[in-house]
Amino acid sequence: MNGRTDAVPREEVARSLSDHLSLPVILRGPRSVDCAQDLRAVRGAWIRCTAHYLRGTDRGMTVRVVRVRGDEITYVHDAPHR
Repeated sequence: MNGRTDAVPREEVARSLSDHLSLPVILRGPRSVDCAQDLRAVRGAWIRCTAHYLRGTDRGMTVRVVRVRGDEITYVHDAPHR
């Protein structure tokens, strides 16, 4: 969480998604991930992110907050899609 702004910075969300999509079991993870905006720390809040793959393929995904407890924010994403 970004201090008292009650949001997860979009760079942090993008880094988290990139790390998750590049797990050892996934052979061809994205080269980068971009998110449109910061993710508000409110259950049900969502943002759009884009995973950029090596072959020039961009795949969008939605990231959604499922739980907020103090400074801990839990969010999930759907599968990257075209």
